[in-house]
Amino acid sequence: TAQRADPDGRWRELSRDLEMIICKAMAKDKEQRYQSAAALAEDLERYLKGEAVSARANHSLYILRKTVRRHRGLFGATAVVLLTLSVSAAVATGLWLEARVQRDKAREGFRVAHSIFDKVVTDIDESIRPLAGGTEVSDNLLNVVANELPALEALAASDQTLTDVTAKLYERQGDIFRARREYEKAIEHYETFLRIAQEQYAAAPANLGFAHDAARGHFKLGEVGYYPREHYRQAILIEEKLLEALPGTVEFASVLAEARIELSHHLWRRNEFGPALAEAEAALSLVRAHSGLLQTEAGQALLALAYERYSDAAISMGRQSDAVEALRECAEIRNWLSAARPVDVNRRHMMLRVYLRLGGVLLNTRAGRTEAQQVLEKAAEAGEYLLTVDPTIGDWRQDLTAVYDRLSRVCLDANDLTGAEAYLEKTRALLLDQADSRDWTNLRAWMHFNYGRLRIAQNQFEEAKSELHQAIAIRESACASDVDDANSQSELARAYEQIGRACRKLRQMPEAWHWYKKSYDIRQRLYLARPDEVERELEFIFSKSRFATWYLTFDAPEADAAGAAMLDEVEAELRNLQARGVSHGWLVPELQVIQANRDLLAKRVAQRAASQASSED
Repeated sequence: TAQRADPDGRWRELSRDLEMIICKAMAKDKEQRYQSAAALAEDLERYLKGEAVSARANHSLYILRKTVRRHRGLFGATAVVLLTLSVSAAVATGLWLEARVQRDKAREGFRVAHSIFDKVVTDIDESIRPLAGGTEVSDNLLNVVANELPALEALAASDQTLTDVTAKLYERQGDIFRARREYEKAIEHYETFLRIAQEQYAAAPANLGFAHDAARGHFKLGEVGYYPREHYRQAILIEEKLLEALPGTVEFASVLAEARIELSHHLWRRNEFGPALAEAEAALSLVRAHSGLLQTEAGQALLALAYERYSDAAISMGRQSDAVEALRECAEIRNWLSAARPVDVNRRHMMLRVYLRLGGVLLNTRAGRTEAQQVLEKAAEAGEYLLTVDPTIGDWRQDLTAVYDRLSRVCLDANDLTGAEAYLEKTRALLLDQADSRDWTNLRAWMHFNYGRLRIAQNQFEEAKSELHQAIAIRESACASDVDDANSQSELARAYEQIGRACRKLRQMPEAWHWYKKSYDIRQRLYLARPDEVERELEFIFSKSRFATWYLTFDAPEADAAGAAMLDEVEAELRNLQARGVSHGWLVPELQVIQANRDLLAKRVAQRAASQASSED
């Protein structure tokens, strides 16, 4: 009955207490018994009060139950507090977990948004811009994207875990500003991108991706910044170390090749032709040796550009045959790239440009004139196609005009006067209504120059002088506006030589001397300023040869003697160039001209001797 009336088991526990007191009092082991009657009495008193008895003191759970029951009110209030705290903690934990999930979702959403944004910019640049009419469309789309980018940057900057995304946003923003030719803003964003990448790499040096980001930052600052040489070299050093760690990584090899190619171009523009050639050779070796990079279209495009940069330096060093071979390789690659994607107008334009470049170099070799005409005709075909696609793009019109200009020179060299005039008319048509920008003005000067050559060939010497005076006026204006522009000065010297030739044909010898002397002075000044540039040295030597020809025009003993002395000087200098390994297309022909003039002088000496002997008889 007691058991049934005791639902919480209290009676069982009290009975158990009494049982344990009796057991302890009667224990066999003396040490386990109560040590005194007082101790037994105290335990019995505890039993009657419902407190924990010492006979069960080694049961901690039992003691806790007794304590709770004795202080039921206190423990009840405490339990409520603990329960409230537990529930609050559970709710807070749940809210925290939910917030964490929401935060993680927000971060993931942001990364997805950035990925989409990055893909949009890439697709605009790689898929839309190369299409017909894609330049204007892509520029408009990039403007829209650029307007939304600051908000995306602000969101990323508010969360330190998104630093990597923030860095790439700055990089992309720099790309957009560069495409829009806002170079100061591009520099600012690239510098921020580089700083973040450097900080990330310093914090996690095992993460090679951060080092690669830093290399890209240096490379892009080299393209638009104030210290290109330093930035390109830093990019090269970083990527070389990365390739040592992971030799097969295409991304590392790509940036390394790009940095070397652009450093080569920078050095070439600074007239450091040897180092420029070395960097281009290093880029060629890298791309050709890296199978992963070479198998991609981007790798092939890099290879073509490396060949082009190599040719620039080779020409300046007088290694014309090497330049021709490099440009042939470049043309073959770009022709393949264009055929692989016919709708890509940018690839077709790059093909046009390499044909234009190759044709211009081949023009300097008499043996290469046939090939020059062939490649320039291919360039004309590509340019005419591009203008049917979009006649408003200035770069395409300028390059096609330059192609027609060179084709007119090919015809003039081959004495095809009809062909030369036809191409000059096409040049004139493209030049109509064009603004007087630097590039268009240069092409206009070339047109007048070639018309002058044509009129000389047609024996229309006064008309030739009129055309050449127009060319000279344009060139002199260009030189006055930029006194350091060596190319404009060189072309001015060329125009002086040609008008001197027209004057010589008209027997206007003092005026011819005047123009030849002005040309000679320019050539000499350019050569002394750039003694390592073989092109300038050759032009100076050829200018001396024109002087010798002027002397020979008089057919007088004193003039012939002066001309002969100058021919000796010119021949010695040309032989010296041959001994140095210079391979220029006009070198051998010029030696042949010198020999022909020597034969003329010998013939005159014989005639004068015969005439003198006859008069004595």
